[in-house]
Amino acid sequence: MMHINLRERSKGFLMPLAAVLVVGVAMMALAISHMASNSGNSSVQEGLSLQAFYAAESGAQYAMNQLMFDVTSRTSADANCAALSGTSLNFSAVGLAVCSASLTCSVSNDAANTTSFYSVTSSANCGAGDLFAQRTISVSAFFQ
Repeated sequence: MMHINLRERSKGFLMPLAAVLVVGVAMMALAISHMASNSGNSSVQEGLSLQAFYAAESGAQYAMNQLMFDVTSRTSADANCAALSGTSLNFSAVGLAVCSASLTCSVSNDAANTTSFYSVTSSANCGAGDLFAQRTISVSAFFQ
């Protein structure tokens, strides 16, 4: 009669289980690392997008100031609008140091030629390469 020792028969069954656990934990660690990396990049991208929005808004406010401040006639405002097109702004403020804005302005008149309508577009870029954001803001004004 053959005697089977239960202790000898169960030797080594934990090795495959340990290998499966180690591989599973390693896969989970890689997945968590990948998710954390993506989360960091999306946070930076969101920050750049917000900076681009504020840069575009600052550009639009600058343009409206140049267009209408101390202007007393439509002719002066029309000339200011023509001078604004193609203007490029580079910001030096701490929050906008990686941003720039380009401005365009167009003018149209009503049928009676008594009112000028201005359309100002401010397009801002922030960052470079993979971490880049762009926002555009358009504002309108008129002068009678």
